[in-house]
Amino acid sequence: LESIGLEIFPHGHSEFTLYEDDGVTRAYLEGKVATTHIVCCTKGKEVHVTIAPRAGTYEGMPERRAWNVTIHTDSQPTSVSVNGETLGDSGWEYDTDVEVVRVAVGEDPARQESVTIRCLG
Repeated sequence: LESIGLEIFPHGHSEFTLYEDDGVTRAYLEGKVATTHIVCCTKGKEVHVTIAPRAGTYEGMPERRAWNVTIHTDSQPTSVSVNGETLGDSGWEYDTDVEVVRVAVGEDPARQESVTIRCLG
């Protein structure tokens, strides 16, 4: 299981597409890439981060993926949920020294469903 760190600085609406390839060959020129679309939206004291499933494949691509998400916030959230399910205290942490929420999430093994993290301030 490969993990990728994702650092989020919420401000309005932002989007990013992560492109991955084998890092060695020029197979990306033939479309041998994977992309992951990431969206962050803020509304008042609410932050939503949506990580779409990876699309595409390349030689050596990890079969499964986990995300270590760090979300910079002005204050500790009152709740954090993933895909609509509220996480207990052990499912996320808030670091008061640097004012960040940390949560680890896995991608849908079938790579069909997005992962949505919601922090409610």
